[in-house]
Parts: sequence; structure tokens; C-alpha cells
Amino acid sequence: MKYTELIEELEKGRLSNLYLFYGEDAYLKDEAVKRVTTALLTNRDFNYDLLYGSSTTAEEILGIAQTLPVFSAWRLIIVKEVDRISDRELESLLPYINNPSPSTCLIFAGEKADMRKRFFSKLKEKAVVIQFYHLFEGQIAGWIKFRAKELGFNISDEAIEILKEEVGNSLGTLDNEILKLSIYAAGKGIIEEGDVIEVVGDSKTHTIFNLTEAIGEKKAETAIRILRKILNEGEEPPKILFMVTRQVRLLHRAFELKEAGFSQDEIRRRVGIIPRYFGNFIGQMKKHTLNGLTDAFKRLQRADLELKTTGKGKVRILESLIFDLCRAGSRTCK
Repeated sequence: MKYTELIEELEKGRLSNLYLFYGEDAYLKDEAVKRVTTALLTNRDFNYDLLYGSSTTAEEILGIAQTLPVFSAWRLIIVKEVDRISDRELESLLPYINNPSPSTCLIFAGEKADMRKRFFSKLKEKAVVIQFYHLFEGQIAGWIKFRAKELGFNISDEAIEILKEEVGNSLGTLDNEILKLSIYAAGKGIIEEGDVIEVVGDSKTHTIFNLTEAIGEKKAETAIRILRKILNEGEEPPKILFMVTRQVRLLHRAFELKEAGFSQDEIRRRVGIIPRYFGNFIGQMKKHTLNGLTDAFKRLQRADLELKTTGKGKVRILESLIFDLCRAGSRTCK
């Protein structure tokens, strides 16, 4: 079953006695657990138990699962870290998996589920099973639309692009920002790009984009100041280098398209710059040359190698890179 199908089933009141949620995306996995919990219980005072595979036993799980609920139609048991329960303990749960209590909902959640083992193989046969992968880049926009719709809003494509640019692809952070946007845009029925600009603010990812913008504009002192700020906030040098490389690649691609005779509108579309940022992007292009950007790739490769193999300080490597990028093929460097 897919996560969206689970939501549809829960909305229709269709519940299972057994669930297995596994995979690497912890955010979506926890959301699935929360949704089942909300669908089953109005409160957690009497019929809710949260256990962890690293500290529970099959005997404890079975004892709770076979206990009738109090003042409710359901008892809910969540067993996290199911992949940390020993094979012997899992084997002891097989009779219950074959014949679960009709008044108990038992959710197993973990990062891994080895379907070669009898327990997981039987669970796959008897339970609702969902594997949670990290969403691909192309799936993020669809998820944002889905989440906004759940909160009663449409969201424009421009707003989605700005939200992704400002926040990144962390679903937990995106969800938090979408919740804030839904409050800010209450009564409108739609979240627009102006709402995102107003609400999202100066997040860490936004500061990284300020850094790449300053480098694109050849403002070395500004870029160094932003670099030190985001390093102090805990941003990792490899991510910073990746984002700087991305900006150089976008500028280089835009120059190639310009020399090939494409219009500005076509360049914007092919490079993937949203309209709000394109005027500034064109301003950055005016401060670079194609040869200078080609040389910049060599400087970026050297910095990447130094970060991975030398004993030089990472701050020093990145600062030196920024000065080099601002000076390369430069008409202006502030």
C-alpha cells in the first residue's frame, strides 16, 4: 500500500489490526503512525502503549495486545525499532500475527524489514505494509500541494518554487512552514509567492542562497561574512560547496544558451530560475564571462579535493575559494 492510500483508507474509517511501517524516511513514517493513532483513539489515557524494540519483549507485547480496551473499541500498541527485536522474540509473535485480537491495533515501525525472515514475511501477508522512501526531488512539489490541500489551501506553483528554494527538501521543515503559511493565509484559500516571501523568513537555507547570490554578484566581503555566519550555525562545508557549484553551473549554462541565441524567457525556462529571481540572475551574468565561469569549475574542483584530502582549515579553503571566484574574470568585486 502507498502512504496516500493509507490516508484514504483511514478517512473512510477502514482500519487494520496490524500495520508495518518501515523505511528510511522517518518523517513520513512518524506521520503514518500519528494518522492511525488519531483515527483510532480520542485520547491516550487507557488504551495506548508505546514500546521500543531495544527494550521490550514478545511477552510484553503479547500481554498488552491480548488485553481488552477500556471505554473504547480499540487498543493501540506502537512498537518502534521492530528491527532491533531479536529473531527469537519475533518468532514468538508469529501465533499472534496469524490470529490478532480484533480489538487491538498493533503497529510495528522500523528502518529495516528483512522479508526473508518468517516474521516479516508473515507480517507482509497479514498486515498493511508501507515502505517509506525519501522523496525524490521531482516529488517534493506534489507533496507540498498535497499537504496544503489537507489544510484547506491551494498553493501556486511560484509559491512552491520559492518555498523549496528557501527551505530545502526536508519534509519536517517544509511541513512546519506550510502550517505557518496556512495560518498567515487564513481566509484566502490560496498560498501565493508573496505569502512565502513574507512568512518563511531568513532560514538557514535562505542564508546559503544569500551566499551564492553574493558570489554571483562578486561581492567578496559580503559573501565571506555570510559564509562565517552559516558555518557558525553548523552548516556543513560540503553542502556549502555544493550550492556554490550549483550557482556557477547555472550561470555557465545561461551563458551557453545566450551565446546560442536563446531569448531571456527561454534561458530562464531552461535554466529553471523562477521569475522573481531572474532579474537578479541576469544582473549576476553581467559580472561574469564564459571563460571565467569555465575556470571557476577548476577552482571548485580544487577546493573539493582540498576539503577531502588536506589538513587545511575548512574555513580557510572556502574563504580562499570565494575570493578566487569573485576575482576570476571580474569586472567588479566589492
